Amino acid sequence: MANYFFETGKFSASEPDLLADDLTNNPNYPDQWGLNNTGQNNGTVGIDINAPEAWNITLGQQNVVVAVIDHGIELNHPDLLNISPLSFDTESNSSPSLVLGNHGTACAGIIGASDNLIGSIGVAPNCTLMSISNELLLNINVRQELANGINFAWQNGASIISNSWSHVGLQGAFIDDAITAALTQGRNGLGCIVVFSSGNNNGNVGYPANSNPDILAVGAMSQCGERKSPTSCDTEDEWGSNFGTELDIVAPGVLIPTTDRQGNNGYNPNEPLHTNAGGNLVATDYIDRDYTRWFNGTSSACPHVAGVAALVLSVNPSLTGLEVRNIIERTAQKVGGYNYSTTGGRPNGTWDDEMGYGLVDANAAVQMAININGPDLVCSFPNSTFSMSNVDLSVTWQVSSNLQILSSTTNSVTVKPKYSSGSTGWVRANFSTGYSITRNVQVNNPTLTNNDVFVRDSYYNNLSGSGTYSDPYLICNGGEEHVINMDSNNVNSINYTTIPSGWTSYSYGVYEIAFTPNNMNYGNTYAIDVDYAGACGNSVHTMYFKKDDYCFSGYFKVVPNSITSTELTILKKGNNETKAFNANYEVEFLLFNDMGVQLKSKKGLTNKKNYSLNIPNLKNGIYYL
Repeated sequence: MANYFFETGKFSASEPDLLADDLTNNPNYPDQWGLNNTGQNNGTVGIDINAPEAWNITLGQQNVVVAVIDHGIELNHPDLLNISPLSFDTESNSSPSLVLGNHGTACAGIIGASDNLIGSIGVAPNCTLMSISNELLLNINVRQELANGINFAWQNGASIISNSWSHVGLQGAFIDDAITAALTQGRNGLGCIVVFSSGNNNGNVGYPANSNPDILAVGAMSQCGERKSPTSCDTEDEWGSNFGTELDIVAPGVLIPTTDRQGNNGYNPNEPLHTNAGGNLVATDYIDRDYTRWFNGTSSACPHVAGVAALVLSVNPSLTGLEVRNIIERTAQKVGGYNYSTTGGRPNGTWDDEMGYGLVDANAAVQMAININGPDLVCSFPNSTFSMSNVDLSVTWQVSSNLQILSSTTNSVTVKPKYSSGSTGWVRANFSTGYSITRNVQVNNPTLTNNDVFVRDSYYNNLSGSGTYSDPYLICNGGEEHVINMDSNNVNSINYTTIPSGWTSYSYGVYEIAFTPNNMNYGNTYAIDVDYAGACGNSVHTMYFKKDDYCFSGYFKVVPNSITSTELTILKKGNNETKAFNANYEVEFLLFNDMGVQLKSKKGLTNKKNYSLNIPNLKNGIYYL
């Protein structure tokens, strides 16, 4: 019924009110203000990453792998079900990964905690997590170890690499080279999305986030839409999010509910992160010690962005790493009342040094990434099908007036042309959220016009006339070979020609036909049908030719040069002065005296070999013929 109402054209939107399992059945979800801010912790309603709206489209795809380079993920956590069987411990340079601290399990839950009605839910709950462990201490080999972890990630199928760590003491070529390799060689050359936290020193963006412009450098935001600082509304006055020239985007970074190491092994109950940082908004942590509600820092902001990148790749896995980064930056929300402005070197919209491009927006990023797959050319046969992969949102389809819909489902539509002539059309997907995307197509075989056709003299390789064909094209009779050239952008090949009787032709190339005109009569029009193969099959383009009035190559000779009789003889000669023309043109000879007075005239046809003018009683003098 919703589709019927929409298709009447009388409603701007029409959508069903569906009964469905609510993601809020994950018991900690009501506390996850970063996903859906309803004012928790004295926050500002609506200041969140719009995760539920994005989940209407996709919860992520299992083949999108997010590597978490950190303390290691607790692989048997009941809320982390989508764990890759591939894992790596950088300390021992072997598999599997180990659990060397609390940090990695907390970061992993923000990205990919499962939608299984327990605990919390991740930004991309159906995507796969890859665990890569390191102590994250400034040990003597730490640069090489972290570089090995990055290389393991991209070499073993990770699409996104989430890095919630930063320290100036790590700077060096090992890590720089590994990041560059992931950005350029990962995903079979499409490039990984490499995400780093900016750091928690309330100063400049730290290393490695500041080391490569293709990294997504993520800062932390409070629940009120501010850059996290010692004075932001979260009351944690012991730290602030790093900011400055290299900052790209911000994400939720305080009072973040997420997975914790099980039992008494994690932050809960051993490290009260909120109160230790000076916070006083939430007095106690969860009773269920497999979770914490107090995770914070740019460490918690970074995995939010990694999760959004995973959702983006879930709906469009063909995007390059740079394209994903551009989408995330272009769709960011300009929150907090900061002075976002046009900035050199920042091509993806207005930017601010405290907030980057703004707050990451999962819903807008996913919508921008969706692509309609299908042919660029819609032919009469076979019918053409357009589809969107990995989209869970209800869709209605629309097409341009020169197309018609044969059948449709939520994620696909089959169409055919209404008309036989070539034209431009479009296919549009209208989402139940009000968003739509459009794909432009060429409808039926592109029809060649005279502007697509050229005629040239094959002997001299020069264009006859202007070269561009126009009806009728004027050519000379016989002896001169011409070439018809079809525009190769619209033509796959020329198969054959139908030409006038007596003319000769042969293939001059893939896109060309050579012909020699014979026995053309003045005033007649001659047609050549050029049969060419286009993308939709064979078509015929008809060209018309006439004999040119001005292209005979003979001349007239007057004899004798002195007047000794009462008759002037005019002989018609060919180029070799012996062969007379056979062309049948009308001619007129006029005789004038030296005062410009016309004395005689004579009309005739050029197929005559000679003409004579009767000139009795002419005085001696100069005359003009």
